[in-house]
Amino acid sequence: MKEHGGTVQGANDTAKSSTGSGHDGGMDDIRADLKALKDDIGSLVKKLFDENMDLLKNVKEQVVDKAGDAAGIAEDKIKSRPLLALLMAFLVGLLFGGLMRRR
Repeated sequence: MKEHGGTVQGANDTAKSSTGSGHDGGMDDIRADLKALKDDIGSLVKKLFDENMDLLKNVKEQVVDKAGDAAGIAEDKIKSRPLLALLMAFLVGLLFGGLMRRR
């Protein structure tokens, strides 16, 4: 954007110059400023995305590892007490069935 000293008079001069016979030139300046703003925002979003992608990959790996550990523990518990696991699954099914029926 063009700067005019940062004063109120500078802002007024800018407003006056964008009206009247210089209307098309003012619109071109606005279009150029909007395009520059769009490009700046696009660059910023890409930079933020790239920086956070590494963090997201690390979090994903940790979640997958923890889920694998939990699945292994659950499998061991089911193998050690299969009847208890079957009873728990049945009760959970009854609970969800009852909740779904009410809706």
